[in-house]
Amino acid sequence: MFLWTYYQAVTTPPGTPSTSPPSSPISLNDAPRRCRKCPETANLKPARAHHCRICGTCILKYDHHCPWLSSCVGLHNERYFLLFLLYFPTACLVYCVSGWSALMDAISYTKSWDHLTPRFAVLLSWVLAAAMALCAGVMGVWQFALVWGGQTTVESYDNEYYTKVMRARGEVYRNPYDFGGVENLRDFFNLTPERGWSSILVPRRVGPKSDGWRWRKREGGMAFEDEMTDEEDD
Repeated sequence: MFLWTYYQAVTTPPGTPSTSPPSSPISLNDAPRRCRKCPETANLKPARAHHCRICGTCILKYDHHCPWLSSCVGLHNERYFLLFLLYFPTACLVYCVSGWSALMDAISYTKSWDHLTPRFAVLLSWVLAAAMALCAGVMGVWQFALVWGGQTTVESYDNEYYTKVMRARGEVYRNPYDFGGVENLRDFFNLTPERGWSSILVPRRVGPKSDGWRWRKREGGMAFEDEMTDEEDD
């Protein structure tokens, strides 16, 4: 399962404003910005989109640019990226647990070793699996926590800044895309009455709930004119 989710994360384009146009005409309430860094023919930048310097274009619901995918994590492949970060360390952990007795035999020279695989290969594979389980597991927990909070990696930094700004004003900032952990997960995995939680346990392609141009929002966020844009990075 982790191989399938990794393949999908790599081969599924994250989505850009030019390749993933809105499903219907945009209203004034959606108020997309314009990105000065993108080509003039495709410079509309909807909410939650950010410009990737490496890819040279805006990515819908941009999370971050991942070198292990050689692509960005965005609207269309974020589901598979998170599932990979959950399945991969789980597989490594299963390997470590099931291979514990073999590891003990490999490091104990009081026992005979009648296997074709050298002792050091068993030891090395177990250490690598343990290291990957730890590293990928930490990344998976972090990514899951972000989804639980209704935010992406880049939005988590923006939200931290917004919280400080509104606190200085004597106001309370609330992430406009946070509707509670379980509801955020339902939106993230695009769960429906017909497609429940079991859909994340099987190799199945599922598109995002949003088209990347319209987002359900609640009150308490930063005013549109006070929101950060990618221009602050220049």
